[in-house]
Amino acid sequence: MRLIGLDYPDEEMGPDPWGDSCLQPVHRAIRRADIVDASVAQMISEAKVDVIKVKDLSEHLATDAGTNELRTRWQNANTVK
Repeated sequence: MRLIGLDYPDEEMGPDPWGDSCLQPVHRAIRRADIVDASVAQMISEAKVDVIKVKDLSEHLATDAGTNELRTRWQNANTVK
């Protein structure tokens, strides 16, 4: 038997007869909204696509030194981003 408040998900496991707080659903909704907000912000930052133009790209990629130099440059740019 519940005196006030909301029903517990499992009445037998309820710690007292008072019921669950009526603010609990509001708190859950606020937490979910915050998670959605953070997720959307993360997706927007990941959706940004970089366009990089490199003069004589094929010549740079023809050597191991040039390939490593470009790879390092792009890794650094991604780290900063």
